[in-house]
Formats: sequence, C-alpha cells, structure tokens
Amino acid sequence: MYRLGKTLLLVAVGGVLGYLTYYGHSLMPHGLSWRVLVPLFFIVYFVALFVHEMGHFLAFYFQGIPCRGIFVFFLFFIKRKNKWRLEIRWNIVTFFGGVVFPDYEGPIDEQNFNRVRKAFARAIIFGPIASILLAVMAVGTFLAVTAYFPGGMAQILSFYVSAFVMFIAFFIVLLSSFENEAAIGDFPAYRYVRKNDFFAALQLYQSYIYASNPGRYRENTRYLASVLDRGIEDRLENMQYGLFTYEAVHQRLMSHLSGDEETLPQSVERAVKALYTNRVLFRERLEIAKVLSFRIVPVVKALYGESTAIDYYQSLLERFPKRDSVLEYMRKQQAHYLGLEKHGETLLDKEKVRTSMLHPVLKFFEGYYRDDLKFNRSFVHTS
Repeated sequence: MYRLGKTLLLVAVGGVLGYLTYYGHSLMPHGLSWRVLVPLFFIVYFVALFVHEMGHFLAFYFQGIPCRGIFVFFLFFIKRKNKWRLEIRWNIVTFFGGVVFPDYEGPIDEQNFNRVRKAFARAIIFGPIASILLAVMAVGTFLAVTAYFPGGMAQILSFYVSAFVMFIAFFIVLLSSFENEAAIGDFPAYRYVRKNDFFAALQLYQSYIYASNPGRYRENTRYLASVLDRGIEDRLENMQYGLFTYEAVHQRLMSHLSGDEETLPQSVERAVKALYTNRVLFRERLEIAKVLSFRIVPVVKALYGESTAIDYYQSLLERFPKRDSVLEYMRKQQAHYLGLEKHGETLLDKEKVRTSMLHPVLKFFEGYYRDDLKFNRSFVHTS
C-alpha cells in the first residue's frame, strides 16, 4: 500500500510539473539561448541541492544536535577546532550530490534512544521537505512575476528558474524514494529510523566515523551495541542476510578487532560461523559483503586454526580475482595478518587505508581510520 501510494504521488507530481511547464512556456514571448540556459541550470541545481542539505542541517541544529560537516558538490563545509571552514574537495561521491554529517556525542542509552532516533528521523525527512518548499516558492515567484511584469525579461528568467527548480526538486524527491539492497533514500530511511530499532541503532552506532571524538562516541553507545547484537541474532535466525545485516556484523566485528571490546560478541561469532560454513550467504554484489568476507579472516583463524584461515584466504583470492582499491587493501591487511606477505608500511599509513567506496568523502574524518589503524598496530611489528 505504501509503495502504491508513493507511486501515485510521484505520477501526480510529475503530471503537475509537466502541465505547469507547458502553461508557463505558452506565456513566453521568446526563449533564452542555450549559452544562458546551461550555466543557469547548474547554478539552480547547486542552489536546490544546497537547500536540500540545509534542510537536514537545520533540522539537526534546531534539535540540539551539532553537525561536523556538509558536502555539496565539491564544496566541503567542515568544523575544525570549533570553527567552520570552507574547503574545495573534488570527489566522485558528491560530484552531483551532497551529504550532512551529524556530530552527536551521546550518550545514547535506553532512556534517550527513542528521543535521539526521532531527532535523526526528522533531520532525514527535512531534506525532501526543504526541496518541496523551494519548488513551491519558485512556482509562486513565477506566478507573481507573470501577474505584475508580464512579457518582460523578468518573466522569462523566473519561468526558466522555476521550471529548473521544479524538475530538480522532483528528481531529488524521486531519489529520496529510492530503496534497494545497496542504497536507501530519505523517505524509507525516515520510516526505518522511526519504526525499526535495528536500523536506527545501526545508523547511530556507525556515526562514530565522523564524530569529533570517535573513541568517546563509541564508549557512549554501549546500549546501541546491545540492540545491534540482538538484531543480528534475530536476522540470522530468520535468514535475513542483506545490506544492514552485513553492515551491523562488520561494525560489531571491528569494535572487537580494534580492541574496544575484548570479547568477540556472540552474535558476530555466530554470523562468522554461518558465513564461513555456507558461503552462498554472501551476496557478493554488495561491497560490504566483499569487505566482510575478508574481515572475518582473524575470527576464522581463532575458531578453526591458522591453516584453515589461510585456505579460506586463498579461496577469497580466487573468488575476487579483480579487486578495486578497497579489496586490495583488505587483501594486503589479511595477508600480513596471516604472515604470508609484508605490508607493514602500508597498513600503518592512514593515507593508504581503504575500507569503503565512500572513501573520497569519509577520508576527511579521523573516525574513518580509527578501527583499522588500531587493529593494524596490534599485529604489525616495526623494528
């Protein structure tokens, strides 16, 4: 029912946009050259995207949750030493998009878990709301200009600006409705954060990556760890192996490998046993599944012995003969861990750490490197 309603809403909005564009164009005495329209489109696109991200940012701000950074295209607004700075950071991840990084330090315990998740949910939904409000304002401006300044350049410019804003806003809202095994848009994320304890805990738990003090953040999220552990157990019981299960297992595993938790969580041990003994459970089209297949090597060694871990590692090389920079880093890490190769210099250099396809954006935050560097230092011995 939810999907049907969403589809009907998008069709209705698309129809209204098409009609308004046709109606507005019929009022135009003449158009504009493509030399003007192309740069105008990109300017409007940037403004529309900035407004969308500011919707997220302001929702966080007015709920008392500070933010660490905002990416819009290649512009990076980041808070360093309590001062906001603007940096030019070219990257492929946000080349045509943006992202906001909250900086909530907690603690997040059982008492305030629901309060924090509701705040995050509101911040998620205010991005699309800001885009819709911008489109409404653009249409209203065009209608006002048409009423008071018909036939002039002001009307022509306002028409094209409003048309661009409407279609860009529609495109952003369409992307916000997107959901599959590899990505999730603002609308489904909003719904999951509000209603799904496991998803909400996962989003909050992994926020340590861009926290100002990632170590303190993780100490303040012990309750979230317990929610994730219960969620992992439930998902294993119901054979729900997918993006969120892999990510939760990965996050909890790294809290152990980094030394933050001395004992391997039982949920992670059970997940590793299941994934090792039945490797078809890995959905290898997902990047996190490929990463996790390498990450579990130390646990396989602890559970089944070094020779078994080496055999498993060799099987990974056969399964993934073509490796991107992330998987190549994983290969070197586990090869060194097993004593098969020497990559100490690489593993101790944070500039060479690669753990996610979002590396071009996450590399600006210390939390992104934290767990890997702590794990690497535990087995890389320098003379």
